[in-house]
Amino acid sequence: ISQESFRLLNSPAWTPDGQFIVARKHFTSRRSLGAGEIWMYPAACVPGGASEGLQLTTKPTDQKDVGEPALSPDGRYLYYSWDATSGGTFQYNKDSNGEIYIISRVDLVKGETERWITGPGGAVRPTPSPDGKHLAFVRRDRFQTCLYLQEIASGRIKKLHEGLERDMQEAWAIHGVYPVMAWTPDAKSIVFYAKGGLHQIEVASKTVSNIPFRVKGGRIILPALRTPIEVAPAEFDVKMLRGVTVSPSGEAVAYSALGHIYVRTLPEGTPKRLTSEDTRFEFMPSWSRDGKSIVFIGWNDEEMGSVRVASASGGESRPVTTVPGVYIDPVFSPDGSKIVYGKVSGGGLIASLYAREPGVYWVPATG
Repeated sequence: ISQESFRLLNSPAWTPDGQFIVARKHFTSRRSLGAGEIWMYPAACVPGGASEGLQLTTKPTDQKDVGEPALSPDGRYLYYSWDATSGGTFQYNKDSNGEIYIISRVDLVKGETERWITGPGGAVRPTPSPDGKHLAFVRRDRFQTCLYLQEIASGRIKKLHEGLERDMQEAWAIHGVYPVMAWTPDAKSIVFYAKGGLHQIEVASKTVSNIPFRVKGGRIILPALRTPIEVAPAEFDVKMLRGVTVSPSGEAVAYSALGHIYVRTLPEGTPKRLTSEDTRFEFMPSWSRDGKSIVFIGWNDEEMGSVRVASASGGESRPVTTVPGVYIDPVFSPDGSKIVYGKVSGGGLIASLYAREPGVYWVPATG
């Protein structure tokens, strides 16, 4: 019944006379999910095929959603919910204790629109009663999504039930902020979804009863696709090298991989461990100017970090620092007599620069 070459339609609702269907038309913009408008289509086939529809609302922005259309039993009023937060763009981390979605009402005779239900906790899923006296809707009460009832003549609102599923007011909700509800024909009870099932609440007593149902269906279960993966292979290709640094002569390169430092002659050498130590991780290698030594950071979760030096040809390392700490980026001075490194303190808020030679501490750099 709708003729659309690009836009998607959802959330259909009948007019009381059964002659028309209103639905949400989806519009996308530069951001992913876009916004919506309410359009109306004749239920019967029109001459020449499907209808292009009649626009009932205009999207407030290209990113704020509009949806959940519902008509009053006399067909005069169209209710819908929409994201009424300030600004023209969709925002994450909205405060549901405030007002996110609200319910508006369009007078289809006068063409006037008014904000119908507003306030803290928002308002979504408008559902008019068959007798036209009440409007059921959903609102957030702190962190709990609840079912509410408005007396249309007076505007008085009361809470009916607290046991609903969480609504989607903070998110994009292009198929509705809460699942569709329905009144019983006598306007005395409301049928709603929650906790994986259907329930009925009697408005007068607020008594809730479950609606049992069974679904008969079939499912085809295929064998799971399982690929054997060796968790700890003896060898594999390393795809991430850290702290890659070439020796001053250009004949070798040092780098950290899998928590250890490797040295490889260039251009076609075989990588070899700088040390054979397995009691700590090794990071941030740096060559001495003569290419004979490599300074690096050692780390052990229990002993913390240390600045260490090892011969570029391999062997055991020796510590340069004696106090455990969080050290970074060690480098040799040009003459090789000192090592400059950073030390992180204050929970990572302060990084000081130090220079060290055996037996001598230098004052931290300032400024």
